[in-house]
Amino acid sequence: MRFKNRALFDVKEEDTVEVDGGRHYDVPDGVRVIGDNAFKGMVKLTSINIPNSVRKIGFAAFYGCWELQSVKLPKDLVKIGHSAFFGCYNLSKLEVPSSYATKRSEELEKVIPYHVTPEVYSK
Repeated sequence: MRFKNRALFDVKEEDTVEVDGGRHYDVPDGVRVIGDNAFKGMVKLTSINIPNSVRKIGFAAFYGCWELQSVKLPKDLVKIGHSAFFGCYNLSKLEVPSSYATKRSEELEKVIPYHVTPEVYSK
């Protein structure tokens, strides 16, 4: 994994921990950006913890994370890059803050797979 200006890039499988037969990653608190392609192709990633410090998720950040099952987006999220969660075939739950869902509902269609219906939560 690599950090630059409070942004996270190039996470590798060895940076994750095994949990219940899958792989888990805790994004460090203080990270503000999950960079473009940061987790791309990590097919064994099943879960991730994204802290509230994250404001932006980059282009194709989780593209091809086949086994990713659920994600709760941070409450102060401002931007999600195109195709951020495409190829996440097992994604069944995506929790989206109401502040983001209200302002950027059209953008959500471009970042999540067609089979996922976002669940909106309040702060």
